[in-house]
Amino acid sequence: MAHPTRPMAFAAAVVAIAALAACSSATVTATPAAEPALAPSSAAAASTPAPPAELTVADFVDRFGPTTGDMVWLSGAEVEDEFHAAAAAFPLDLPAGYTWPTGLSRSLGTVTEYQRGTGVAEAYLYWEAAHATAAYADSRSGDMVSAVAQVEVLVDGYASPIRSMYVDPEEPGTDSEYYRSVLEPALNGDLEPLLHAQVASFISTDEYLAIAAQAGDEIRVGTEGFSRSVDDQPGDPGYIEDVRVELEHRIPSE
Repeated sequence: MAHPTRPMAFAAAVVAIAALAACSSATVTATPAAEPALAPSSAAAASTPAPPAELTVADFVDRFGPTTGDMVWLSGAEVEDEFHAAAAAFPLDLPAGYTWPTGLSRSLGTVTEYQRGTGVAEAYLYWEAAHATAAYADSRSGDMVSAVAQVEVLVDGYASPIRSMYVDPEEPGTDSEYYRSVLEPALNGDLEPLLHAQVASFISTDEYLAIAAQAGDEIRVGTEGFSRSVDDQPGDPGYIEDVRVELEHRIPSE
């Protein structure tokens, strides 16, 4: 996932006119009266932009969900635009202190056309991975109550149509492999599968790592059983890239 400048109303000064003495050529200067405080005009108040209304989940799906008819194809730049539009309207909250990034974590490569919805799916996956990272950070700090609460937010989001309209569309909630192998263990206090499924990929992006750090979730890479370097990954070289590819495959290509 700039604010308009609020217009200002300016009051006109009230000018006091000096009275002239009828019987004398001398000029008498009157003391100016104090300026009254004027309320902003109704026109100025009416011109103040209202904050954008938050979308409900149903509204979001209506706006960004699949459409009937011919397939719509997007360029890489249009996918980025779709991602930012979905992030700006996303109805599910990010973890406390987290913000939307300036761009996608992965290169759009040499593909020149993407299905409509790819940017929306990327926004959901960012939201999902942000909560996974916050949950893992809470678990590392010993706050398992907060960690499990973050996972419960993940479960609710995974069960929503925001996920199923583009990501794992044929996986019905708790019957999905992701739920059974990642979310269910996390609900029971085992966040290692969540680390390997999403957290490692999230913090392998410099901007995302910085976003987590600004929220107070500093995960020191290299001391958590994995490394930012694919070549240096202890015990399982290349798995970070494998996880990223796996997440990309969750977005249908047809």
